[in-house]
Amino acid sequence: MNKSMKQIADELNIDKQKVYRFINSNHIKEAVQEGQTKLYDETAQSRISEHFKQSETVSKSSSQAFQTVLIDTLKKQIESLENDKIVLLNQLEVKDKQIDDLTETIKSQAQSINAREHNELAGTLESKMIDDGSTKKKGFWSKVFGKGQPTNE
Repeated sequence: MNKSMKQIADELNIDKQKVYRFINSNHIKEAVQEGQTKLYDETAQSRISEHFKQSETVSKSSSQAFQTVLIDTLKKQIESLENDKIVLLNQLEVKDKQIDDLTETIKSQAQSINAREHNELAGTLESKMIDDGSTKKKGFWSKVFGKGQPTNE
C-alpha cells in the first residue's frame, strides 16, 4: 500500500520535514502522485523507516553516553565546589579570629590612652590649684598706690 510523507512520518513518530529531507537527499522517487500528494511504495517506505530506526538507536546510545559523561563532569564539579567551600570556610574562620584579636588590641590601646589622658588631666588640675594659691595677681590700682606692700614707718 502506498503512503504519503505525512503518513510515514506519523508511523515513525518523527517530523514530516525530516522525512522530506531524507527523501530529497537520497533521491527517492514517489511511486504515484495523486494531485499534489506524493505516495511512496513499500520499498521506499522500508528504506525510510530503516534509516530513522537506525538513527534513533544511534541517537539513543549517543544520548546515553553523553548523559553519562555529563553526569561524571557534574559530579567532579560538585566535588571541586565542595572542596572550595571548605577552603573558604577555613579562611573565614582565620579572618574572624584576626578580627577578634585586633578588636581586643584596639580596646586595650583605647583603655591605656584613656588612663594616660586621665592622669594628665589630673596633674594639670593639681598644678593649676597650686599656682592659684601661691601667686595672687595684683590689680592696677594696687600696684600704683602700693597697697599690700610693706611700709618703712
